[in-house]
Amino acid sequence: MSEAPDKPAPEAPASDAEAAREPPRIPAMARLFSLRRPLPRWQALIAGTLFLLLVWGLWTLATSGDTPEERMISPTLLSSPSETVDSFRELWFDRALTRNTFTTLRR
Repeated sequence: MSEAPDKPAPEAPASDAEAAREPPRIPAMARLFSLRRPLPRWQALIAGTLFLLLVWGLWTLATSGDTPEERMISPTLLSSPSETVDSFRELWFDRALTRNTFTTLRR
């Protein structure tokens, strides 16, 4: 008779405290889409930057065009990023942007 080779027994943690410190192994795809797990700071910064770039890109795309008829969204509803930056000086000084903002926030 031939004996089956002995399989090494899986190593058990030395103690319960050591087992509690060791994080469970999660498959790569599950880690990619997992919710409510702490992110390293560099990943959070990259994700935040990518989100802001996406919003800016969609805003630019939706408001691009030389005439109002060529735009997906009318300039009376949403101005383009360049129009917003160009009008900031007028909003700040001539139209009292800060005073009106504080008035709105107090309501």
